[in-house]
Amino acid sequence: MKRILILAAVLVIGSAGCRSERGPQAAAEGTLRFDGRAIEEFTSVEPVFSFNNLDTGQRGIKARIEYNRSQFKIYELPEGNYHIFISINANTDNPGGYPGYPGDFFKRLLKIPIVAKSCAKLDVDLEKIIHLTLPQDNGGIMELWGVRGEGMISFKSPIQFAWESLGDNVEYHYTIHRMQSEPFRYLGHNIEESTTKATRVSIELADSKENEFYQFHLYATKNDRRIGELKTHGKRGYGNSFRFRSK
Repeated sequence: MKRILILAAVLVIGSAGCRSERGPQAAAEGTLRFDGRAIEEFTSVEPVFSFNNLDTGQRGIKARIEYNRSQFKIYELPEGNYHIFISINANTDNPGGYPGYPGDFFKRLLKIPIVAKSCAKLDVDLEKIIHLTLPQDNGGIMELWGVRGEGMISFKSPIQFAWESLGDNVEYHYTIHRMQSEPFRYLGHNIEESTTKATRVSIELADSKENEFYQFHLYATKNDRRIGELKTHGKRGYGNSFRFRSK
């Protein structure tokens, strides 16, 4: 049975309000939350916003942001359709950078229309990045991240996966796909798939063949609200999954 998750954002387009102390009307305003509570209960670090214009293809757009205790207003964003990217570097011990490292908060690909002389009201449920501790720690730049083929990091099966808890009453959902390196494609979707309240699982996997690897995805929900996801980082980018080989 498929489960229905609570929407990551509530969007209302209005023609009134959204006034700044400086005078002009905001293009959008709203509240940042985590686990249904104002984000200020978890961190005082200010968020970073970035925008992609879906109509023009322009990426990495910066707008003027007013932020105060979980409340934000967005100014100087031309009319159009956008994806919003939000990150909060709540754990200052990590290297920083989008979308963040364990302990940080983020939201990506949140779609919003900006309409002239109107104000979008947007309440956003952020997610927290899950700290994977086994079989490799994602708390920093990961060794051999981005390497392809037989040079990719490898582990002996059964492989132990472990991560830090995001709190009580949280469910963790994981999937593993079997992949081909060159050319990149799926060889087996969801060869392992499960939901658990535990923070450690042991998975038996067949040895990886030449030019193959596995891809591990992990996200967390609480009360049917998505609250966390695994992210990985290398020297030249980040990923939404953990890639490895079995031996």
